[in-house]
Amino acid sequence: MFKFIILFFLPTLIFSQITFSGKVIDARTKEPLSGTSIYIPNSSIGTTTDIDGDFSLQLSRETKEIVVSYLGYYTINVKLDLSDSSDFSKTILLREKSNTLNEVVVVKQKQDKDWHRRYKIFKTSFLGQSTLAQNAEILNEEELYFTEISDSTGYRLIANTNKPLLVLNKATGYLINYDLIEFNLINPKEQQGFTFYLGYSFFEDIVEKYKLKPKKVTKNRLEAYYGSLNHFLKSAHENKIKEEGFLISQYIIKDNPKYPDANTLKKMKEEAKKTGNYHFFKDLPKKEITIIGKALSKTDFVKDSEDRQFLDFENYVLITYTKASPDSKYMTDNFYQVSYLKVENEKVEVFSNGNYYNPLNLLVYGYMGWKKVGDLIPLDFNP
Repeated sequence: MFKFIILFFLPTLIFSQITFSGKVIDARTKEPLSGTSIYIPNSSIGTTTDIDGDFSLQLSRETKEIVVSYLGYYTINVKLDLSDSSDFSKTILLREKSNTLNEVVVVKQKQDKDWHRRYKIFKTSFLGQSTLAQNAEILNEEELYFTEISDSTGYRLIANTNKPLLVLNKATGYLINYDLIEFNLINPKEQQGFTFYLGYSFFEDIVEKYKLKPKKVTKNRLEAYYGSLNHFLKSAHENKIKEEGFLISQYIIKDNPKYPDANTLKKMKEEAKKTGNYHFFKDLPKKEITIIGKALSKTDFVKDSEDRQFLDFENYVLITYTKASPDSKYMTDNFYQVSYLKVENEKVEVFSNGNYYNPLNLLVYGYMGWKKVGDLIPLDFNP
């Protein structure tokens, strides 16, 4: 099976507006928390609390959650169901990060040779390797700390951070406040490796602040958007898949019946150890067979239910974006951008702005999976 990257965000939505107001207070002292950030994840839509801890934010009726973040406190996501709501207010309690001495716990690692080696691995897997991602930099890398595990089962790198990461990308013209919830890079022995990361991102437009060239930034943003997962899902929702340059096909992956079973492989390895001859391993058939099936229309992989749309299909779908070639840094023989999607556990709802929910049930492979935080633009970007 092809190597894949799993890319997760915790998304929300932006449509017909209602006013969500409230107050953010300390869960223990009940004191207001001034300067708390409240935002729609993976967007540029947000606000901060005033001196009394009060806030007001315009939200879509289809918004699923907001993020509430304050330095030294646990970040929380507030689940919302606004489908039948009018303007409303809510008091939000945040819990302070503290140990038994009632002090904020901050983990600092010595930035030695090993730390820099791990950071290099993390940066490549988190920001990506595309042309646009090469312009991205983490401004507060010192807040990162790593756990590295290497044993008989393979290699694993775990990253955590004391504060949200500040990712500056002058190419796309955004400063991303990325609240990293989880990061795992896993390379099992004898299997394809993958990267899994989960977090909340908030975008600040920096074009004026850094005196960037608007035309060049717009060109880069369009390059990041067209062919992206957001672009594809928006096109699918609007039933404009072909018009927007996407071709969709079945993609089936199944076990190769000619591949040896576990017991046979074990005997082969034992024999190879005795004789020192590993040559026949080169002649093993592929473990899995891939089959490109029929071309698909929207109704083959998107199901309607009570005016809602869901990704719902078996195995995989293959997505070819025909209006652009892959980034020059992406290693492929394909002339077009080729990606794969797989729905796991339960169907995934798709919204008109290209957003989707629940992100944990959608696996992204190929070119779309190769693009990382360095190529991110907010959900509320309109080409």
